[in-house]
Amino acid sequence: MDKLEHAKILLNQIGMPQKQQGVLCALALLAMAGLKRGTWWSDATNEWIRIHDIIRFIANNYNVIYAENSRETFRTQNKVNFVKCDSPCITYGLYVLLNSTLYDTYYRILNGSTQVNSTEVNQMPIPEREVIEAMGRELMHQDLTEANCNKIIDRWIN
Repeated sequence: MDKLEHAKILLNQIGMPQKQQGVLCALALLAMAGLKRGTWWSDATNEWIRIHDIIRFIANNYNVIYAENSRETFRTQNKVNFVKCDSPCITYGLYVLLNSTLYDTYYRILNGSTQVNSTEVNQMPIPEREVIEAMGRELMHQDLTEANCNKIIDRWIN
């Protein structure tokens, strides 16, 4: 199986919406991770790159050509914010926060839009790391539902 198929499977396995499991998003993921055809997944990078650079990377490494004016397509089809976490507990803890009714309501009041951008997420108040880890430990072995996130939030944030 080639790297592109692996990327599509990965997007599916992490629960991305169906629209974000196609070729365009899989190629964008590979470009953002710096993964060429012969590169191992363990060699993935976490460098910030522009859409222009993604388009060029895809052309150079996967022989798929997107016109320069297709940048808007990448913006609208790849509506995903990635969060780099250094532990599973932090990952699950942030999931609790960002998928809770409390944080959803807070975001909607401030933004008035359903389009989430990383700048606004980075400005949201969050609890101390230890609290996030504890919330994450609680969620790790439960269903990833909004109801479970709300129950955990209620126990930790007054």
